Amino acid sequence: MKDTRISILAAFSMLFLPMMIASCGNSDEESTQSKIEQYTNEMEVKLGQIEENLEDLEENIKGKEAETRAALENEMENLKEKKDALRDKLEELKQKGEGLWDDFKNEIDASMTELESSYEALKNRLQQ
Repeated sequence: MKDTRISILAAFSMLFLPMMIASCGNSDEESTQSKIEQYTNEMEVKLGQIEENLEDLEENIKGKEAETRAALENEMENLKEKKDALRDKLEELKQKGEGLWDDFKNEIDASMTELESSYEALKNRLQQ
């Protein structure tokens, strides 16, 4: 009876233990992929909001004097370039995923902070 239990336990270990171990590794990959998906979705929403805000600022710029308008349009162009670069990074993160997660997340967070800061600076300048 004791030998039978040992044999059953050994058979169970040989059959199911590798699958259990393999599934543990997949959960980390799925977890990272899930984080990437959630993060990129959140960043896409933020970028959408910034794009709407930039459109509003563009309308305000049109009403400024020519000299001021030229400088503001230049700043607006810089903001759009930053936004586009950030969107490209998000797309690259979506494509390449897990291997880039840590590096890209930090880089994208820094780029988003810079973009938001630049937007606020331009908005404040328009209100003067």
